[in-house]
Amino acid sequence: MIIRKITAEELDAFERVQAVCFTFPYKEEKREEPPKLPENGDCWGSFTDEGVFQGGMIANHYLCRVGGAQHKMAGIGGVTTLPEFRRSGAIRAIFQEMFQDLKSKGFVLSGLYPFSHAFYRKFGYEISYTFDYYRLPVSELLGYPQPKSAYMAVASERLDQVRAIYEAFCQERSLTLARPRDEDWKQVWSGDPYKERKYRYILYNDQDQPCAYVCFFANWKEWEKEPRTLDVRELCFIDKPSLYLALGFLSRFHPHYNNVNLLLPSDVYFTALHKNPYEVDPNPGHNYMMRILDVPAFLDTLDCPEGAGCVTLELRDDFLPENAGMYTIRWGDGKLCSQRGGQDPDIRLDQTSLTQLAMGFMPIDRLRFRQDVELIRNKSQIDALFPQRALFVGDRY
Repeated sequence: MIIRKITAEELDAFERVQAVCFTFPYKEEKREEPPKLPENGDCWGSFTDEGVFQGGMIANHYLCRVGGAQHKMAGIGGVTTLPEFRRSGAIRAIFQEMFQDLKSKGFVLSGLYPFSHAFYRKFGYEISYTFDYYRLPVSELLGYPQPKSAYMAVASERLDQVRAIYEAFCQERSLTLARPRDEDWKQVWSGDPYKERKYRYILYNDQDQPCAYVCFFANWKEWEKEPRTLDVRELCFIDKPSLYLALGFLSRFHPHYNNVNLLLPSDVYFTALHKNPYEVDPNPGHNYMMRILDVPAFLDTLDCPEGAGCVTLELRDDFLPENAGMYTIRWGDGKLCSQRGGQDPDIRLDQTSLTQLAMGFMPIDRLRFRQDVELIRNKSQIDALFPQRALFVGDRY
């Protein structure tokens, strides 16, 4: 078996494999241009010794915020293996080779959207974020305040204002991805609202300042058979009043639409905020997983807690054993130092549990019930070092 990066000439073969695995039709028509490798990422493949393409995946390159630090992160997508080559270890071999390549280039984190949680746990991934979807009648939003004005953007209009809102939104939330290039906004801030029913609005407060934006699809098929629904793809805001203005703006689509699906960050518990909780149907999605690729590098960038303290942890990592071992993290006078080694750990845990703890997804009070976690002492300082965080994941890859 041969593991290597895919060349541009092999992308067509990769697309054929994806067509088989994801059961979508392969497009035979001629392209104006040949397929191109991702500008900000790599494609990896597994080949037989005879050169037959077995399967592959894409590693998209991002910057991911965790607390006050930004880390290079690989977003994994397009994981495929032809049925005749499955259970041969092809995907495992790609992950092993790719992880070492990523670490050599300074990548600290990796994330993906799993088809199976159990499958990706074998490679050290664990649930690190819950998508907080809320479904409710549009009429339920009628009581929220209204923005002074709103602007429907076509194509990439006023992207500078949207960027500023997104940056302010991300400052308070971990797992958000940096979007420095215009290309990074194509998922959210592109498309023709008149042809695709994809709408993007910038909202302005009483001071005529851009304070929020909302992107949504108008989803309805047949007037009589399916309720018309606004599927909110992204809603970002600079502060609490701006969130309420965005909710109020969506009420303007009543009565033309029946329902709205809201995707909100983890710190906005909308069921408890709304005046009629019984009308809100929460629908959490546990479909985002992460892992730490380089544990020493990650621990070096932890936010420094107040006061002084010390935590020693004993870590297991079966897939990347170079991460395993003892770590001691000390802090005081506004400085934090992490180093390998130590005695008498305060906590023993697997890398998967450390990922949940370090991302701010699961506090130690909950994490301690995992089978791989042995909390020995020093719970308050572990809490200080790894606080629960406000989280949001908006990008798809």
